[in-house]
Order: sequence, then C-alpha cells, then structure tokens
Amino acid sequence: LRHPRGPRWTGRIERGATAFARHRSGISACLQHNAARLQFARHWSASELASEATPGLTAEDFCIAVRDGQVVGCLAHWDQRALKQVVIRGYARRLALVRPIYNALAPLRGTPALPPVGSALAQSFISHIAVDGDDPECFLDLFEAVRERAAERHIELLTLGFAHGHPLLRVTKRAFAHRAYESILYAVHWDDGAASVSALDGRAPHLEVATL
Repeated sequence: LRHPRGPRWTGRIERGATAFARHRSGISACLQHNAARLQFARHWSASELASEATPGLTAEDFCIAVRDGQVVGCLAHWDQRALKQVVIRGYARRLALVRPIYNALAPLRGTPALPPVGSALAQSFISHIAVDGDDPECFLDLFEAVRERAAERHIELLTLGFAHGHPLLRVTKRAFAHRAYESILYAVHWDDGAASVSALDGRAPHLEVATL
C-alpha cells in the first residue's frame, strides 16, 4: 500500500454503513450495468451486498463514488482472513539469509516486510469493482478510500484482478507498486454446452477474484 494521495476526482467519495444504506440500490445498479459490459462478471443483487453471501464483507467496507446524487462507482475492501489465509511455511535458503536485511530496508522502500515463518500474510481483496466509463481519477480516489480502510485493519497487501486490455489494469499498474500473477481462462464444455461457448463474444472477461 503506497502513501496516500490527495483527491482529484470532481465527484464525492462516501464510506461507511450510513452511506451504504442510503445508496444500496444504487450500488447494485452500478455493479450490474458495468458488469453487462464484461463477460463472466458476477451479478450482485442489492440483497446480496454485505450479506451471508459475502462472509467477512460488511457495509463499512464499501466505498462509493457519487455525482449528482447518483452512484457512478464503487469498490469494496473484503478482508477474508477469518475464512482463508496465505501462510508462510518457509523461505528458500538464500531468501532466508537476506530476509533480515530486506526487512530492515522495507520501510525505506515502502514495501511490506517478509513475515516470519508460520505467520499469515496481511492481505485482503478489492472487490465489487465498478466505475462508470472506467474513469481513472474516480477509480484512484475510490482506491484511496479502500487503502484507508485497509490501513485501519493493518493490511499490507491488496489483491485485485483485471483481464488484459482492461483500462483500469493500466491505471493500477502505473499508480501502484505491484506483483502480477497471470492466469489463463479456458472455456470447457460437454457436448450440450457448445452453444453457450459459441455465444461468447468479444467483450473482455472479468472475474471476481475474491470469490475464486
């Protein structure tokens, strides 16, 4: 998580349970019409937001972009450490030897330290990504609000995912120190699913990484 940046977007960023309750239907509508531009994007109904369908995600975790009374973007900070964790089981010998030096320099470089063996990464997810028109300034101001929420929980690493070619992928890579993990999506089907695969079009895919 890099250092804070000042707001640049011309709208308003709202956070917290009160804002979530006020804009719940607008959040769902924003998620749905942005998901329609993409393939495989998750459909989030208003009743599913911050519910039993998303354990660990609360109304407090949603950050909302509002302009002229309308929700035009949202991100959520989804801390799933109570459900699943990445635990350090060991380091390669060379990395173990340089780890004390690396950790001493990490604060100066603005990077997370390498945790002790047996500990869990201080990692969470950015989910429910929707920004009208893929506005980069709106996205980055929402990201900053999520960063503040993550910092409150002592999170050091945030995970999110975009397909190659997504405009917000380029924005994210330019704005933040990152480590990329690339995957390939395969469309696999039985004979009776051939029509569904043939119906796939040229829209970019988008998967909710937090649910994988």
